[in-house]
Amino acid sequence: MNTNYVSVSKEVFWGKCQSIQQLNDYHDAQMKHVIDVTLQQMDAAPPCEFSLFITGSGGRREQGFFSDQDHGLIFENPEEHAYFLEFGIRFSNNLAAAGYVYCKGGIMTSNTMWNQSLTDWHDQIGRWLHSAEWADVRYAQIFFDARVLYGKTQCMEILKDKIIVLTKDNPYLMHRFVENMMHIKPSLGPFGQLLTERYGAHQGALDLKYTAFVPYVNCVRILALHNGVKETSTLERIVKLQQQEPILKGAAIQFEQLLTLRFLYSRKEHETERHFISLDQLTPSRRKNLKNILKNIRKIHNNLMKRFS
Repeated sequence: MNTNYVSVSKEVFWGKCQSIQQLNDYHDAQMKHVIDVTLQQMDAAPPCEFSLFITGSGGRREQGFFSDQDHGLIFENPEEHAYFLEFGIRFSNNLAAAGYVYCKGGIMTSNTMWNQSLTDWHDQIGRWLHSAEWADVRYAQIFFDARVLYGKTQCMEILKDKIIVLTKDNPYLMHRFVENMMHIKPSLGPFGQLLTERYGAHQGALDLKYTAFVPYVNCVRILALHNGVKETSTLERIVKLQQQEPILKGAAIQFEQLLTLRFLYSRKEHETERHFISLDQLTPSRRKNLKNILKNIRKIHNNLMKRFS
């Protein structure tokens, strides 16, 4: 694989990137390039139609400068599993060579759980939602954030419809979804002060991921499931939901501010520090905006806990 193409493009692109939208366009382009390369490496053309999807922050178009792998595959003919598993393993390895680290949770096309025929996907989603175990509920949520990067979108639409229908038919599932997001990292003190890390390498910095991003994403996903909204982007979900969910008033602007904040202050040289922001880096107006965002997400979170618990 031509890995120099990817690494050189990354350095050039990061220097010119002006927005989170451009950054996610870049990630999409790189992964599509890897798909093309992987198809060229196969001994034969795909034996049937297939869809390769990405999920997590990539599915929601919320990736930062660094990104790990979160992807899966749906193919039409159940008898062609061997071909697509080989493709999935090669694709994941090629992505790793291109700088996208392997998913620690195994959410990759190299894992048979995430590389299945449409029929098997139907059965698996049914098992996930009927069992309602913590891990299975989490898998269903991860799948609901997926979007097709390559191939037809119809299979994904069918499977998301199944999740929405099963959730509506079983109110207990919504309770289980909410239980999965019960805990939220404290972000504001009793006097409204921002709470930073007290010890360790990130002392004095705010954990933007677990105080703001994850709670916002989780809450909006719950409301999307409840209202049958299949968009994957958190911003698109908020826009779609605003009329049905007054609690989201102003949330689109706030989440956009959050994305911008992460984009501007990400420490590109240290992958593990990309979600921590030192308060010294923030202007007074940005600190004020951040406090408002954190207050609002706590309000939305508490509202959902009361509604669905």
